[in-house]
Amino acid sequence: MRPSDVDALLKMLDLEILKYVDDEVYAVCPEHFNRTGKFGSAGDWSIHTESGQHHCFSCGYGGSLLQLVQDVLDLQHWEAIRWLVENNLWETEASESWYPEDEIEREQHVGESMLALFDPVPKKHLQFRNLTREAVEVYGILWDGRLSSWILPIRTPDGKLLGYQRKRNKDVENVPPSMKKSHSVFGLDLWDDGPLTILESPLDCPRLWLAGIDGGVATFGADVSRRQMRMILSVTDDIVLALDDDKAGHISTQKLRANYGKARPLKVLNYDRSEGKDIGEMETDDEICWAWDNARVLKRRKPVPYQIRTGF
Repeated sequence: MRPSDVDALLKMLDLEILKYVDDEVYAVCPEHFNRTGKFGSAGDWSIHTESGQHHCFSCGYGGSLLQLVQDVLDLQHWEAIRWLVENNLWETEASESWYPEDEIEREQHVGESMLALFDPVPKKHLQFRNLTREAVEVYGILWDGRLSSWILPIRTPDGKLLGYQRKRNKDVENVPPSMKKSHSVFGLDLWDDGPLTILESPLDCPRLWLAGIDGGVATFGADVSRRQMRMILSVTDDIVLALDDDKAGHISTQKLRANYGKARPLKVLNYDRSEGKDIGEMETDDEICWAWDNARVLKRRKPVPYQIRTGF
């Protein structure tokens, strides 16, 4: 990889470049907050443009640029190489042997017919969650009567069915098992325009819709992966974070602030007038709308003075 490619790579990965010093590029470490829970000092992370090696002097994160792509985009080894090839940052001949044939089959989309096995959600389960038949049908949510489970279809941003998640209380199962929840965003295929609200549970999406707010998507938990954020940011950067009002939700919100809050304003759902920890626990539409209408803009952290550090 040429030095100019290193510069292009960092920009493609949305990593903030701070300064160039000889053969070194200094930037904001993408893993510092994830490793330490603290904001790093600007200039701690450097990339050598000739060797392609990078290192953060503060948190210890380092390695090759290939590993950097894997970490930032949440890709497997062969997926990272394919991404580099597609962006003209890797020699095609050197990458052909890295694409496993079995992964080609794994990427094939499953048929819509698999959803025909399931039923509409029974009325009593809808009422328990303050939902309606119309609201769950918007998101294609179904019911598995045999296992008393919610069926949550998982699709690509353009609507192709990847599989589904079977959810019963806190127990979840992905079908097919090879499907990773960190590689998809529930409801993103339905987004058309306007703000996008990030929720943890897919079942909170129809509840938000029922309150009159479109654009609800879910990440299947508090841990929002980099791949999920890239999918979301590919359609809009007008975002409201509505993660749960608990420890896991707070930690994830701070991680998102550290990794994405500098380039764009991130709003956070306002729980001041709610006793519930998420949208699903809010009792009325008015309570949900107030929390959403009064979402707070996350304050950007104060810049840390730039310091050049040398040596690995």
